[in-house]
Amino acid sequence: MGSCVSAKAKEAQEEFISFYSNYTFGAQLGKGSFGSVLLSEDRITCKAYSVKVQKGRQAGEDNIKYEATLWQRLNHNNCVGLIGIFQEADVYFAVMELCHCSLWDRLAAAPKWSVTELIGDIK
Repeated sequence: MGSCVSAKAKEAQEEFISFYSNYTFGAQLGKGSFGSVLLSEDRITCKAYSVKVQKGRQAGEDNIKYEATLWQRLNHNNCVGLIGIFQEADVYFAVMELCHCSLWDRLAAAPKWSVTELIGDIK
């Protein structure tokens, strides 16, 4: 059985069913030094999310938990929202809102921003 730390939960940790029971994996959206980001779908609602998958030994379990703690406190329109953190053995799954564009996409589409555009996009 896996566990999930809900972004809206007041307690530090609550027991939930397995990540694999709740979500399916899709295409890889990105890859970094410590893990990958995959497209995922909620099995019940069919809503699409992105999931950051990290191995605790590689990324550092304390670092992953610290990031989750900060992310749970963050609530801003211009930041990706954390839905929840699941742990299955040594693998951590950070379920996040799905973004349809990245800062890199925005820069590539319009490499010369005016100050007004920059303020509007960052604000």
